[in-house]
Amino acid sequence: MNRLLSTSRRLPVAVSRFSTQAVQQGNKKGLNAPNSIKNVGASANTYLQSISKFPRNRLGVMDPSHEKESCGVGLVAQLHMKPSRDIVEDANEMLVRMSHRGGCGCEPNSGDGAGMLVGMPHDFNVKIAQGMGIALPGKGEYGVGMMFIDKDPAIQAMQRKLIERAAKDHKLGILGWREVPVDNSDLGSTSLGTEPLTQQVFVSNDGGYSARDFER
Repeated sequence: MNRLLSTSRRLPVAVSRFSTQAVQQGNKKGLNAPNSIKNVGASANTYLQSISKFPRNRLGVMDPSHEKESCGVGLVAQLHMKPSRDIVEDANEMLVRMSHRGGCGCEPNSGDGAGMLVGMPHDFNVKIAQGMGIALPGKGEYGVGMMFIDKDPAIQAMQRKLIERAAKDHKLGILGWREVPVDNSDLGSTSLGTEPLTQQVFVSNDGGYSARDFER
């Protein structure tokens, strides 16, 4: 909807620019531009306003002044803050149904990327980390960074050093790294040609930040 509306907002500008140029060219030739051309910009504005249902004033928690351009964004939430697999499954269903909003190339299986942002799965992280010999602190006392790095081992080592140095500068301890298993069997050749290595880095709150500041 946002992309459709943003296109609609630009259309009157383009039409008005066209009508202005037409009138100017007509005046240079000693011709009087017909009212239909002079009014085409205003008519386009009126028409687009009539078909747009985008609210102009604040409506509940929705404030038009905060709207930004997006290909497609959805939200699934549990109002009582209870983690549930149902939330993830609903979010995945929503993501699949919005595939028409994503960009794609000539290959149907190479696109501009999409995904989900979910809460921290603490129990899952503890289980995975234990299998790697990493002892995670309590819930909320550590963070997980998603890193997309180069597949070249030499470049990979340099990138990890930079990340670890930045973590140290912000008083974060490095607990360990994990290579994230991925399934790229459905990716097109274009996507495969630039696919990065996906890794996670576990960091601890060595700086003693408040929960709010550590989250940020």
